[in-house]
Amino acid sequence: MNPSGTRKDELLLSPDEFAIVHKLRRVLSGLDSHQAIDLLMSQLRKTKNNYEFLVQVSKTTPGSMDSD
Repeated sequence: MNPSGTRKDELLLSPDEFAIVHKLRRVLSGLDSHQAIDLLMSQLRKTKNNYEFLVQVSKTTPGSMDSD
């Protein structure tokens, strides 16, 4: 996941979206590639769009959003 990011994510996303994506990347980087893909795909299947996905990630990611 980390190599797929851009250098200017903060320009493409709202501050809240950027914080969630940053936290998601940190969580996924702690897993092996297979686990990370499985986790990502299972969460994507549970949501209808990107907004729902990011909301779900923010609810299920350990720690509060402002703990970084």
